[in-house]
Amino acid sequence: MPPIIDLLRREHGYIVSVLDVLEQQLRRFEIGDQADYEIVAAAVEYFQGFPDRCHHPKENLVFDRLRKRDPSVVQEIGDLAQAHRDIEAALRALGGALTAVLNDAEVPRQIFVQIAKDFIAQQRQHCALEETQFFPAIARILADDDWQVLQGAMTQERDQLLNGSGDRRFELLRRTILEWQSETATER
Repeated sequence: MPPIIDLLRREHGYIVSVLDVLEQQLRRFEIGDQADYEIVAAAVEYFQGFPDRCHHPKENLVFDRLRKRDPSVVQEIGDLAQAHRDIEAALRALGGALTAVLNDAEVPRQIFVQIAKDFIAQQRQHCALEETQFFPAIARILADDDWQVLQGAMTQERDQLLNGSGDRRFELLRRTILEWQSETATER
């Protein structure tokens, strides 16, 4: 498997972990408990930063390369760049709803929950499409020279959760992810 695919899959793992924590907080909110808004805000900020700035541009580069090699496969997968823009729009809606909640605006609980659920579902569906269609297609179609060109063009920025930035919000989110994963592992 080309290293770029391995990297993109690892990054999907980070994204899914943050989605899991966001979903966990959303369930608390949905049943009337108090969600940890610091964690929710960190998750939203994570999605506003890492995927849009680092992950999606990598995928867009690979997708453009695939389009040059085999336009028919691209038609089967769909417009990846547009899917990324759609996710960004859903994220903006979630960010706006969260800002309203944090500013004590009158936001009905079910509206906030639906906006968050829509974002989570869209993000999960998108990752699944890439894992089942996009990644296998690029592994099959792109050649060694494509991977070399792509490797040179990719950003070297690392995931905010793992880069040791020292940002307290991301540290809290990282600890929450690790704790949640540990709890989930012991339940199995």
